[in-house]
Amino acid sequence: MYGKRVVGVSALGLVLAGFGTVSSAVAQVPQEQGAGLTYGGLKALDPVWLRLDPSRSVIAALEVPWAVARERCSNRKGYFSTLVAGYENGTPIEIDSRGKFSRKVVDRYRMRGTRYEETQLVTGTITDRRAAGRIRGRVKYVRPNGRVVRCTFGPQTWNALN
Repeated sequence: MYGKRVVGVSALGLVLAGFGTVSSAVAQVPQEQGAGLTYGGLKALDPVWLRLDPSRSVIAALEVPWAVARERCSNRKGYFSTLVAGYENGTPIEIDSRGKFSRKVVDRYRMRGTRYEETQLVTGTITDRRAAGRIRGRVKYVRPNGRVVRCTFGPQTWNALN
């Protein structure tokens, strides 16, 4: 049992070190010239990350968490989810020559008899140092008893650093 905990703690340390939050030595490694392909940050304590294609003209993967205040849902209960997009997730997002992008993503799925539809509009700008944007949208879900719940959210901002 002790060995499993040590491995788990070591693995966590390696993950955190990769983000430069545990080891200051990671932050002292010289960076290569030019812009990177991966950006990361936090939005309300949840991770935001974006990875570009090597061409820097399309987003390979993007994850942006979002939440809906209970006042903005018809059942007066909050709701949260995460936008998962990029060509690795079946939703390519092109970046124009100014570093700007915009994409509407509709996710439809079923879970425990409830049908969900999340419509999300994500926009943003990517520079060599930072990716920043906004997300807004609406949610509709139908419970097994036929009750329909609708929510709207945004715009919510997000930021990620290279």
